[in-house]
Amino acid sequence: MADARVAPVLRRWFGGLLVGAVLVAAASGLIALLEPSVPQLAGLPSVYLLAVLPVAVRWGTGPGLATAAASIAAFAYLFVPPRGSITIADARYGITLGFFMVTGMAVAWLAARTRREGGESARLSLEQAGLRRVATLVAGGAQPREVFAAVSDETARLLEPDLTTLVRFEPDGAATFLAGAGWRGPGMAVGRTMPVPPSLEPLRDGSVVRIDDLRQRPDMSETVEKQGLLGVVGCPIVVEGRVWGAFGVGSRAGAFPASTERRLVDFTELIGVAIANAESRAEIGRLLDEQAALRRVATLVARGVASERVFGTVTDEIGRLLGADVAVLMRLEPDGVTTVVARTGRLDEMPVGSRWELDPHLAAAEVLRTGRPARRDDFRDVEGAFGDMVERIGTSSSVAIPIVVEGRLWGVLGVGSKGERFPADTEGRVAGFTDLVGTAVANAERRAQVARLLEVQAALHRVATLVAREATPDEVVPAVTEEVRRTLDADAALVARLDPDGQCTIVAQHGSHPPELHVGRRWTPDAGLAMAEALRTGRPAVRDGYSSQPLAEGDAEIIRAMGVSHAIAFPIVVDGNVWGAMGVARTRDERFPPDVAERVPGFAELLSTALRNSENRAQTRRLLEEQAALRRVATVVAQGRSAQEVFTTGADEIAALLGTDVVLLFRFDGEAGEAATLMGLSGWADGQVGRTMPTNREAIKVFRSGEPLRLDDIAAMPEAIDALDGSGVAACVVAPVVLGDRVWGVVVAGSRDGALPAGSEQRLAGFAELIGTAIANTEDRREIVRLLAEQGALEQVATLVATGPTPAEVSRVVAEVVRELLGASDAGVCRFDPDGASVLLAGAGEHLGQWPMGTRWPLDDVDSSSEVWRTGRPARLVGDHVAARLRRMGVHSVVACPVTVDGRRWGAVTAWSTGTSLPADAEQRMARFTDLVAMAIGNADNQAQLAASRARVVAASDDARRRIERDLHDGAQQRIVSLGLELRVVQSGVPDELPEVRDGLGRIIEELGQLLDELRETARGIHPAMLAEGGLQPALRTLARRSPVPVELDVATDARYPAPVEVAAYYVLSEALTNAAKHAAASHVAVSLAEREGTLRLSVRDDGAGGADPHGGSGLVGLRDRVEALGGAIEVESPRGTGTTVAVTFPIDGRGSLTASRGR
Repeated sequence: MADARVAPVLRRWFGGLLVGAVLVAAASGLIALLEPSVPQLAGLPSVYLLAVLPVAVRWGTGPGLATAAASIAAFAYLFVPPRGSITIADARYGITLGFFMVTGMAVAWLAARTRREGGESARLSLEQAGLRRVATLVAGGAQPREVFAAVSDETARLLEPDLTTLVRFEPDGAATFLAGAGWRGPGMAVGRTMPVPPSLEPLRDGSVVRIDDLRQRPDMSETVEKQGLLGVVGCPIVVEGRVWGAFGVGSRAGAFPASTERRLVDFTELIGVAIANAESRAEIGRLLDEQAALRRVATLVARGVASERVFGTVTDEIGRLLGADVAVLMRLEPDGVTTVVARTGRLDEMPVGSRWELDPHLAAAEVLRTGRPARRDDFRDVEGAFGDMVERIGTSSSVAIPIVVEGRLWGVLGVGSKGERFPADTEGRVAGFTDLVGTAVANAERRAQVARLLEVQAALHRVATLVAREATPDEVVPAVTEEVRRTLDADAALVARLDPDGQCTIVAQHGSHPPELHVGRRWTPDAGLAMAEALRTGRPAVRDGYSSQPLAEGDAEIIRAMGVSHAIAFPIVVDGNVWGAMGVARTRDERFPPDVAERVPGFAELLSTALRNSENRAQTRRLLEEQAALRRVATVVAQGRSAQEVFTTGADEIAALLGTDVVLLFRFDGEAGEAATLMGLSGWADGQVGRTMPTNREAIKVFRSGEPLRLDDIAAMPEAIDALDGSGVAACVVAPVVLGDRVWGVVVAGSRDGALPAGSEQRLAGFAELIGTAIANTEDRREIVRLLAEQGALEQVATLVATGPTPAEVSRVVAEVVRELLGASDAGVCRFDPDGASVLLAGAGEHLGQWPMGTRWPLDDVDSSSEVWRTGRPARLVGDHVAARLRRMGVHSVVACPVTVDGRRWGAVTAWSTGTSLPADAEQRMARFTDLVAMAIGNADNQAQLAASRARVVAASDDARRRIERDLHDGAQQRIVSLGLELRVVQSGVPDELPEVRDGLGRIIEELGQLLDELRETARGIHPAMLAEGGLQPALRTLARRSPVPVELDVATDARYPAPVEVAAYYVLSEALTNAAKHAAASHVAVSLAEREGTLRLSVRDDGAGGADPHGGSGLVGLRDRVEALGGAIEVESPRGTGTTVAVTFPIDGRGSLTASRGR
């Protein structure tokens, strides 16, 4: 070690002395050349000092002092007398040399110190620059290997080591070489794992290690021998509080300076930061990859894709995420065996669908035992097929995670690696995927359950539809058998009925069955069969593994022939009794699902219901068919068809309902029913309707009792039935046809093949009753139809009369209705004129319908109208009594009824017939219509009289108003004017000394003027005199000018009209303008007056508030009465907020010139 320390010092001293000698020699030569001109005592020492200075700066104090000594010796030898020796004789030179000596030593010491300080500063600058470069790499997110290389380079530059090393500590105590330089020989490659010598173990604890002489450490002898290292310094690399690895430098020359540890720590801190950053980025990347993988799997789960696809995706994603070599997903079966549902990697021995009994030493087996995650890194105990696979793959680490579905262990997910062991957080990372697998399985199971339920419901719906369609058991049972086999995914299904003798009869089967199990086969099931147990106990029965059960020889052969592995049977219970059983079987080695007991009872119940209700439905069907047939016959009866039509319809219905061949209708003749006449037949071509024959004893029995009769064997009867002779009927049922309280006849329904079903006679009785009703009520129904038609016609005419039509309109409708109701060829309405003529108002038919209205003929002719005019009563003429002119037209019968209005004979309604005579009650029926005609005419007369009366009232009122206005103008107004003039004369004669009298007279005169104005205004309100003087146009203009609201007046006529019309128009405008000003707050009124289409039209429209009530107040109501009294009409439209419009129309004679004038 001493040699190692001395060698550098010697080298430094030797180098410095050599350079110093050279410099001293150079300086001495230079001085020798310049001696004559350089003062010895001042210049020579300075020159020699120049040699000391560079040596001391470059090589330190020692070489500088040696150079200073050499300089003194040279000075003494060359320049101090005696020259050529190193003796100093002169004290002066001694002082000079002493001074030179001290100065040289000071210069050497100062130069060395300056050199040291400058070197330290340079080293610090270099170190900081190196740290900055490494820190820049770290901050830039450089990969750790880049940082490792940079640190190695920087330390080599700063510390000048012979070897650098960076390692990562592994959990097993080893270290992995990651970066370095200066290693001798091959074998030190990145990634190599090596043991950590005990001398360097403190690095694991986070301590710095310095070894100045490796030769003193036996555990480091190999390093000394191979690499020649003597001194090392190592610093731990700490990453987020844990010792991650170490960085060290080595020297083959000896120990490192004391500051080496500090300088290495700075770089290892940067390495730790870089590794932490890299691990954070790796962790973030790993989390992102993991989240992306989870998201991809979750997306599949959310989309509800098939479980197989989800399983495959999970194993792929797990294998890729963990870097696993193999990944396998297995489902735990009820028998403890696992089934591979997905795999990734080289697992050819474990194809999807294969079943495995796991080795107990596998992690997956431990998961199935404990339900918790498991890890295995030692596979030496694994044997058999799994041992071979582990050896082939080279698996060194495995992790297995349980898959839990709704609280139960569903399966296991396992991963294996042949490289490094899985990280400690592997179980947690895989758990997210197993949760998704559990969710996917749960969703799939729920979807499968829903699908099964839907499938069952659909199947039940199809079967229920069959039942609802009243299908027979022969249709329902096979359908149920097929649906159950399909729903349970069975290979075979059958339904057997339990017979009273204890044997079973196969009634339906579906799927693969041997020939022995055909429909209709009867056999006694072996007690070991599931079907036998279901029949015996009335409960479902399950059989698994028939091969291990002893069976009867026949049943055993059938089971073996079918290859049945698993079977289940369900009893079919009808009304509390076991009717039979349904059995399903699988030939493959796959048990029925556990919920099968919940899926089949619905079918069994439906089948039970179908069987239980089969007879009820059949009976209901028969009743419905019977009721439908009866309803169809009753419909024919209600339509008023003839008895023959009713019988024909009934016979067809009876034949279809009872399955009979012949249906006959007989009428009893004679008081005792001794004979019978054939009135109708069906199914017997040779039968003769109308044939009468004597009745036999059986028919007489029905005639007397009125009860149905059944004859099941006609050929065996002692007395032949003549009525059925030749019909071929072998059996029949007989039902009486009753009219009121007597038996009118019988209906016979016969069969040529044998006896009819039980109850046929009661069913026939219903049809017989309907036929009797048809016969009894034919005439009644005709009468009802006639009355209904007549009532409808009366209602039609009465409705028309209520609307206030003209007499001509009512007459036209009455003529048409009377003709149709009486079946007449013609009908008409005529009016009696005072001149003794009959005037046609309306006619209908081929004759009267062609005559023009207003046709007149004299009432002195011999016809029905003349009779009515003369007598005032209805008249009927038939045959020769009909007028000759009518007979020429082919009229055979005539009936006329008077129309009496207010006690006077106004006219008549007449009906003609060219065929048969009119009905006997034609007069009474026509009288109802003549009353309506009289009512319409009376209403029209009353309306006309009322209108005339109202017009007279209006005219009288206007005349009275006119007289009052004239009297006021000629009387009171003139007197007031005269009185005012006289008062003014009196006022002018009052003396000045009586001013009070003169002022009082002035006030009286003023009051009289106001009274005169009010009287004039009142007179104008009573009757506008300007109407009589100038007509309607100037009067309306005057109203427009006086209105406080601006009025736009458009008068398109200057004609004069009847005074009542002009007065009414004037008052309408006056009232409308008053309302617009006082109530509507209008700003504008538009008035138009025009004559169009025989009417005078006045329109007043304002832009006021609207909302006027046309029926409220006395103003508009009084105007409405006045307008309507003149035959006019007034309409008021006043929507709230949009103004009011008053429109009035007056009927006029179309006279007057249309010279339009507009004014405002």
